[in-house]
Amino acid sequence: MVEMKIVPLASESLGVRSMAIYVETDDVGILFDAGASLAPRFGLMPHPFEYRALREARERIRAYSEKAEVITLSHYHFDHYTPTWDEPDGRWTWGSMEEARAIYKGKLLLAKDRNRDINASQRRRAYVFEKRITWLVEGLEYCDGKAYEFGGSRLVVSAPMPHGDEGSRLGFVLFFTLTDGNETFMFCPDTQGPVSERAKRYILEVRPDFLAIGGPPIYLAPSKIPQEVVEKGLNNLKELASEIGLMLVEHHMLRDERALELIEELKRWARSNGNEVSTYAEFLGRKDELLEARRQRLYEEHPPSDEFISWAERRERSPPPL
Repeated sequence: MVEMKIVPLASESLGVRSMAIYVETDDVGILFDAGASLAPRFGLMPHPFEYRALREARERIRAYSEKAEVITLSHYHFDHYTPTWDEPDGRWTWGSMEEARAIYKGKLLLAKDRNRDINASQRRRAYVFEKRITWLVEGLEYCDGKAYEFGGSRLVVSAPMPHGDEGSRLGFVLFFTLTDGNETFMFCPDTQGPVSERAKRYILEVRPDFLAIGGPPIYLAPSKIPQEVVEKGLNNLKELASEIGLMLVEHHMLRDERALELIEELKRWARSNGNEVSTYAEFLGRKDELLEARRQRLYEEHPPSDEFISWAERRERSPPPL
């Protein structure tokens, strides 16, 4: 037996919105949530550095989709799957039917059920995606609460968990647990800490060796979410750090530079319990590149070209000049 192979592909520490990650056992390769995106922030379009990071993320996702037999779709936010638009979206996702075909064709797609435990906007997106992707994939299955066997490896999918706190208007997500009989990897996107006690209990019951998890959205507090919600997410992360061998902390949390100090605190706590905490970038031996969080400074220190500014003002769907 070889050790489980874990390859982070795209995330906030790698300059984009995503939690895409590839995991391989002796029996199966799985690409978890094959999406990446950018978003408006501080009244500014993404900086050219962010678009370059998105291009690189797209290249990695496409490359590792070729290795994967299975691709997951935990929920229908554009940073977690590749949409199937006829006209390529060059502003936010670089998604298109061509890109979706390259990623999903011939794969087993394990997706969140679009008919239950889902909010209206995600239900609409799921309907469009499913209608256009079904003929491309080897199979599309709603996987909520199910389990799958791949030789000596097993993938267990949770029941829908809240996207943040219980009752979140953002709906529900799925957690995925992959074990090869020796090691266990768990993927918990957009659980924001977790904030939900139910989600935390589920993770601790599994107690994986490796955990990829989305931290709390500290950049939204206190203007859009209460500070106590963020604190709850951080406290739950600390509890997990005392129990999980290696925890990769990513996503909403790293849209604010303060996250790096908080993660350093988590690292110290984890080490005191014989465990480790890392971002995707650090796990790859790279420097954290919180480009969205640093967007204002990027515009000041690395002013975009006149050609880029003109493109941004035209609000075209074509990719920017880089």
